[in-house]
Amino acid sequence: MKVLYIGGLEHSGTTLTEQLLSSHPRSLSLGEIASFFSPAHMQAYMRAWGDQDDVRRCSCGSDWEECAFWGQLPHLNGLNSALPLVDKYVELIRFIRRHFGDEVVVTDSSKSVEAFDALLSALRVEGQSEDRIGLVLVAKDVRNFTASMKRKSRGKGVLSAYRSMNYWGHANEAWLQKIAAHPAIHHCINLYEHLCADALAQVNGILAMVEEAPLASLDIANTTSHIAMGNKDFLMRNRRQLRYDQRWFTDDAILFAYLLNRSARHLNHRFYRMGREVAATLPVPPAPCLSDSSDP
Repeated sequence: MKVLYIGGLEHSGTTLTEQLLSSHPRSLSLGEIASFFSPAHMQAYMRAWGDQDDVRRCSCGSDWEECAFWGQLPHLNGLNSALPLVDKYVELIRFIRRHFGDEVVVTDSSKSVEAFDALLSALRVEGQSEDRIGLVLVAKDVRNFTASMKRKSRGKGVLSAYRSMNYWGHANEAWLQKIAAHPAIHHCINLYEHLCADALAQVNGILAMVEEAPLASLDIANTTSHIAMGNKDFLMRNRRQLRYDQRWFTDDAILFAYLLNRSARHLNHRFYRMGREVAATLPVPPAPCLSDSSDP
């Protein structure tokens, strides 16, 4: 089978990227698999959101227990089982191969380096060739990411913004080191800003890593995915638009912290260069009709 792993930080467009990839007819988009498999994460998730109507809802529209996909794998849910993560991935891979065959394109947006290592270990157990794996590092402009974190934590001031930029920098540097350690695995840098500017070209660039033909259009609102863990606000309530939040343009604290944080600024510039280099090698199909307002 073909596997696309989506790495990156929260509030960076990982769920959006995966949902767009589910436009592919052979796509099986499964969301943050490692989080769904983790007892600690799932218990914390239920404590925080257990009173919400859609807390157990899959992106297909059904609750996990009734979902056509996850309903067949209740023993992998972190609320039901504490099996090691690698073992759960092995069981998942075997189930997918048995029911969907080896030409399915599986997407996993677990985001973390640790989950990627666990997935790689499971794929090796199953004899998966690394040339059928694509690693997508999704990153948001550090200023936009800082604005998202500011809204989440209600942090204020230059110091808070500076710390968010440090967090962004350390996490993305760790991903670049992981990419360098696996030169045989196809990879690309998918900037959220580039995704908003031309979503179709970015998605087709990702599909090209696993030798899939380009799509002619995208369906951002499709319900064929089975994303159990992801951005619930986007998946359940507002899945019809690709939007961009421009409020950070006039946030003086964020702009000043950006000037002060030399390492984050340089890495941000590097990501834009890397994103342009990837885009320059791709055909540019017509852009899909998606609107632009605020951050998903």
